Amino acid sequence: MQKFTCGALVSLFSVAIACGANELGEGREDAPPGQPASPADNAQAPPDPVDGKPVPGVYVSRSKGSDDGTGSTARPLQTLKAAFALAKQQGLRVIACAETYEGSVELVDGVSAYGYYDCNVEPWKRGGARAKITSTGATPAVIAKGLTLPTRIEGFEIVATDLDGEPATATSGTSVAVDVRDSRGLVFGESLIRAGKAAPGIDGEAPAVNAQLTPAAVAGTAAKPQGEATCVLSINNCATKLWPGPAGGTSQCAVGPGGGAGGAGGAGTWYNGNQPNYYTNPPGTRGLPLAATTTTAVGGEGGLEGTNGARGTAGADGQNGVWTLGPAGFVPGNGTGGSNGGAGQGGGGGGGSMFHRCIVPNGGQCPTPPQNEHTTSDTGGSGGAGGCPGLTGTPGTGGGASIGAFVVSSDISFERTRIETSLGGRAGRGFLGTPGTPGGAGGPAAYWGAKGGNGGDGGPGGVSGHGAPGPSIALAHSGAPPKLVDAELVPGSGGEGYPEETQTSGAVVKVLPAVVGESKAMHAF
Repeated sequence: MQKFTCGALVSLFSVAIACGANELGEGREDAPPGQPASPADNAQAPPDPVDGKPVPGVYVSRSKGSDDGTGSTARPLQTLKAAFALAKQQGLRVIACAETYEGSVELVDGVSAYGYYDCNVEPWKRGGARAKITSTGATPAVIAKGLTLPTRIEGFEIVATDLDGEPATATSGTSVAVDVRDSRGLVFGESLIRAGKAAPGIDGEAPAVNAQLTPAAVAGTAAKPQGEATCVLSINNCATKLWPGPAGGTSQCAVGPGGGAGGAGGAGTWYNGNQPNYYTNPPGTRGLPLAATTTTAVGGEGGLEGTNGARGTAGADGQNGVWTLGPAGFVPGNGTGGSNGGAGQGGGGGGGSMFHRCIVPNGGQCPTPPQNEHTTSDTGGSGGAGGCPGLTGTPGTGGGASIGAFVVSSDISFERTRIETSLGGRAGRGFLGTPGTPGGAGGPAAYWGAKGGNGGDGGPGGVSGHGAPGPSIALAHSGAPPKLVDAELVPGSGGEGYPEETQTSGAVVKVLPAVVGESKAMHAF
């Protein structure tokens, strides 16, 4: 076999081969420096360089490296993913230049990393700056799953991106810097962990104001003369013309069912001396309906006003949203919708006159027998129609959360580390419902005919709830809390909410409660 001396050049591949390299590359000038060590040893802070020799580890630099490199200071790797993989293979730690590394990083069991190295000197030395890991999209900046070996992440700035440019959904819109699950032995040291701004909720739609499509038809019709009779008093004989009471008002609404129709006015009486009480048609004097229905109030007795219609039922109220946080992650709290109000009940018809009166041309006194008497009576006014129902809007959706560290079923530590969060997601706005439209006025009374009942107003629409403002939580965890050693938890502000709103419709008071964003240093779930 042909042997090469140190520095010999293979011209075919133009590759310089160092002498005496073992299978791990130890002894090669372009190999990662150092002997393999245990995860526990690598989880100890690296020593300073000695005699100009670099610290043992796999080297990575975003600006100087390439993933085709070897991981030495001369040929560093470019991405943390590649550096973690090579460090796992060779039993070394990761030495990161204090630069910005874009994209999420998933930690490797037993591979520690140190990010405070200045790569502009040789050998690389610890400096004052930190390597920065920045996430893109809704993925956490650093992810750890199922770690069991000693692992230390030190000297990094771990930053989740702002997500406030797009609305929050059930699966996106929450900014999480560090996500740790089912792990132990992991330590974050001398680092800054910061979550970005969370996504806002989506506003609901304000309800429309309902309207009567035929407003002129809503009111009841006035009472009118019921008929005329010429009575020959000496023989108690009356020849009579009869008009029925007027029809009630009607309702046709832009949205939803129309209000109940008003009842017809009752007919009047006329004189008939052959009757025991001298009047005919007493049953016909009742306003309609004779008994109340779900849509129209009962008519009045003879000579009495019709019953006013009842207000429509109030729409059911939705609720403000409530966010939840569990092992699967954060779920925004969406508001729930209400329902439209009910249509108003129509007023009952007024009762017709129980008495007659004589008609004297050009004024004067009523004639006395044996002169003929010309008499008339009055109908009742008809009832007004019920009002249109009030309408409900649509609810708002919840804002996302800003969470610094999300830790599930894990035993980990934060040492001399600051965990910050940003603004939680703004709540999507909900709305009060609109009031119902007024019921129609009952037809007015005539001389003796009674007034029709007023139609009931439409019921108010229900409340559509606000979404929940997203919280800002520095450390969220399940199980026992992580160990904190000289660590700081600095939550930002909770998402923007809304003050309480009220609306009064008759005796009904609708309330849309306030929502307020939460700011929490620690939250257990």
